Amino acid sequence: LGVQMFFSVYFAWICICLVISFFISMQEIHAMQDGLLFGVKYEHWMLILQILIFSLATIVLSDFRDIFFTLAIVWGYVGIFDEQIHLEPQNEDNITQTSLALIII
Repeated sequence: LGVQMFFSVYFAWICICLVISFFISMQEIHAMQDGLLFGVKYEHWMLILQILIFSLATIVLSDFRDIFFTLAIVWGYVGIFDEQIHLEPQNEDNITQTSLALIII
């Protein structure tokens, strides 16, 4: 149980770090340019990544019954939500609302 928990939480944090790192990079690109990557706004990329990670957490929970992975993902979404509500009001609320919805689900 200990080794499984360790690797589950570690893998979950790698997934969440991917989302957060991508979001920070896209914010820097947005500040320097028009904020588009392959013609898609950075907010939409963040939503796509959040939904993909949520889908992965759902698959891991349903197929492997790995609650540790899912709880680490939920904790990451709480962090994303907390960061988004403290940002400037000019940012779109889609990311905040998606994070909150995925935490509740």
